[in-house]
Amino acid sequence: LKQIFSGLIDESTEDSTLKGCFMVNTAVELAGVDEEVGDIVNKNNKSVEDALTRLIEKGQQEGRFTKKTDARAFARFIFGNITAIKVAARTGTPKKTLEDIAEVALAALK
Repeated sequence: LKQIFSGLIDESTEDSTLKGCFMVNTAVELAGVDEEVGDIVNKNNKSVEDALTRLIEKGQQEGRFTKKTDARAFARFIFGNITAIKVAARTGTPKKTLEDIAEVALAALK
């Protein structure tokens, strides 16, 4: 997860045009007004959430993450933070701020 956040932040802050993430842009701009696009966005989100859930479950089984919260709930929280970082990066938010968001999100898993 740390590598995911690190790569995301690096990629987002190196985007000098601030064009952002295609899926996040699509979700924000079109998903609410185009049912077909909304279905695609929702399927993508579910796929990411499922992958994060599996990763967190593995971390919980290995004792790397706390079991105080359900893995799926943690996955939703992490995915929400990933999305927030993508949106914040698009507005030119400083890299340190994005790193703070990731650090706190990861701390919640301990």
